[in-house]
Amino acid sequence: MWSAVQRKRLGYDKRFLDRYFSKHADVEWHNRMSSVNATVDVVIKSNGGNLYKLRAYIPSDWPDSCPTMTVVDPKDLKLKNGHPLPDVSHDYHTIGNRDGLHVLCHYRPGDWDPCKTLYHVFMKGRIWIEAYEAHLATAEPLEQYLKTKKRLD
Repeated sequence: MWSAVQRKRLGYDKRFLDRYFSKHADVEWHNRMSSVNATVDVVIKSNGGNLYKLRAYIPSDWPDSCPTMTVVDPKDLKLKNGHPLPDVSHDYHTIGNRDGLHVLCHYRPGDWDPCKTLYHVFMKGRIWIEAYEAHLATAEPLEQYLKTKKRLD
C-alpha cells in the first residue's frame, strides 16, 4: 500500500498527466492504489499521425526510483530494414524486455531524482517515438536523434 505522501504524489502525477495528455491522448491507470503492480498507460499520437501506447511501471518506492517504461502498442516494432527492434541496444535506446514488451531507456537510474514526474517520463517516451519514426524514414539509429537531447536534461 502507498504511504500518504506517495498517494498525494500520485494524485499530483495523475492531475498532471490528465492536464497535459488526456486532451490529446488516452490516459489509463491500472492498480493505482497498489504499490505492488501499479501502471499507467498513455496513448500518444506521433507527429506522423501514428498511435503508440506507452506504459510506465510505477516502482513501490515512487517517486524515489525511476519507473520502467515500455511500448505496449504496436508490440511488434521493426527497424527500417524489417528486422525486429532489438531488446537491448544503445543505438535504439532499448534496455530489455518486460512482460514481452520493449523497455525504453528514458532516464539513467543514477540521473533520476524524485522531483521528476510521470509527465517527464512520458515526454521522454514521446521523444523516443519521434526518433523511432525518424529512423523508419531514414534508417539512421535512434541514437542519431537522441544524442543531442542528453544535454537538455
